Amino acid sequence: MTPFKFLPSNPSRCHPVRLPAMGTRRPVAISAATWLLVVIACLSTSDDAIAETWTGLNGNHQVDGELMGIWEDHAILKLADGRRVSVELINLRAESRIQAQKLAAKKESQRSELIQELATQVAVDNARAPEPLPTPDPAPAYQPLGKDSDPIEAMKHIEQQDTNGHGLLAAYDSLPQKYRDDIDTLAKLVAQKVQPAGLVSALQPISKLGEVVTTRQNWVFSHPRMEELNEETRSKVRELTLAVSGLLQTTLAEDFLATNALASQPFRDWLAQRDNAIAPHLHVIKSVTQTGASSFEETTEKPTSTNRGGGGYGSDYGSDYGADYGSSYEDDYGGSDDYGSDYGSDYGSDYGGSQSGSGGAPKEEKVVEKTELNVKQTRNDQSVVFTLKKVDGYWVPAILVDKWDERIETAKKQIEESEVQNLTSNPLVSAFMMMLQPKIDALAAAESKQAFHTAMETEVFSQVPAMMTAIAPALQAASGVATSMGATPPQQPGRGQGYGSGYDQSGGGYDQSGGDYDQSGGDYDQSGGGY
Repeated sequence: MTPFKFLPSNPSRCHPVRLPAMGTRRPVAISAATWLLVVIACLSTSDDAIAETWTGLNGNHQVDGELMGIWEDHAILKLADGRRVSVELINLRAESRIQAQKLAAKKESQRSELIQELATQVAVDNARAPEPLPTPDPAPAYQPLGKDSDPIEAMKHIEQQDTNGHGLLAAYDSLPQKYRDDIDTLAKLVAQKVQPAGLVSALQPISKLGEVVTTRQNWVFSHPRMEELNEETRSKVRELTLAVSGLLQTTLAEDFLATNALASQPFRDWLAQRDNAIAPHLHVIKSVTQTGASSFEETTEKPTSTNRGGGGYGSDYGSDYGADYGSSYEDDYGGSDDYGSDYGSDYGSDYGGSQSGSGGAPKEEKVVEKTELNVKQTRNDQSVVFTLKKVDGYWVPAILVDKWDERIETAKKQIEESEVQNLTSNPLVSAFMMMLQPKIDALAAAESKQAFHTAMETEVFSQVPAMMTAIAPALQAASGVATSMGATPPQQPGRGQGYGSGYDQSGGGYDQSGGDYDQSGGDYDQSGGGY
């Protein structure tokens, strides 16, 4: 019997091997398609594959090789030197044929699994978005602020609730009851004036943008510009973008803006429902953008800004520290406005019960409740100082307290004159929406990842400078509406005026400043840069 003979067949890596057998048999011709399958099988072998011993029909000859697969009654073996050979099954002993069939079945199963896995991965890579669409985790539960809280602890509490996504509700609950009642009144007036359907229609391109980003998020973040980012940055950009997109879709939905419920529902209940809807998105935004918690401390430093809508460091020395020097001296040292009589009566009561100073017990020191103080807020080595005043058991920024009633009346008048709708009817805002609409339509019309990437490049990235130029007047218009409502524009871009000034921008009701995305300050800061 002759030994194994390696015969060249066609120009490929696999060579046929003839084993002696009963009679003669022509080598089987293997088609190009079959050879392609052989190559796939060769590439899909597992790392832990080992060589097997294959025995000829008469048992006199053996060869060691790794089975790559069986095609058309041939076993394809990979030898130790890397060559691939083809052996007719009919020339193998029964146990080697059975061994080949079992190994081939296993490899076929592995190959099928690999092909399915690759097909699934290709489908996932080309899919618009994951299925089902991911949603943010629930935000931490809201905790309201109690009455008569320590001022420093109150500031920490409000900032923490804002970080948890509950900034608007925390701001509302931190106000005294009278202020809340005034806001309730304004809200009901607004509900009578604003048509949610009209507002949704006017801002539809922005809502559509949020929908396109959410439902095509795989395509968005597979764009080459995105893949150039390092993994950490790309992850943060993805989280932030999806959170903002979800927030846009939620807040610009007609049911979210529905104000008809305010006719029979307390404003706080209405606000709490909206807070529950947006808190998960805001919590993600804060988690991604906020670089650390603030520290709060009482200070004797003057407030950061003196342009505070009335009041300065406390309106004036007299009103804040005793109406005038005489009355202040009286509160601390005696009982009259006259320095002489004050001194005399104090001398007698404090040092002996009479002006002669004889006898009597020392006067018990009078404890005066503190109703105003300055607070220094520090975050990332940047500080802002603002004044708090205690109103009915709640510590409120002085800039909000000063002229509160006047601002409420101004807001009522403006709402009655329908000026509350100025922002959405502003020609600049309308022009920006008209410019944005075709770009969103182009993105939505893309049917493949490649087409979407092209639209992103031509309609978004290349148009950013023009879009920023167009949006600037609209932002100024929004600022103008806020100012007309009695708000004081921030004196320091980015951080604004800390807790004090941002709170003030509510004017007679919370407006755009409560949701500013503070780019220069580095975070979506409702407590430090626009609260």
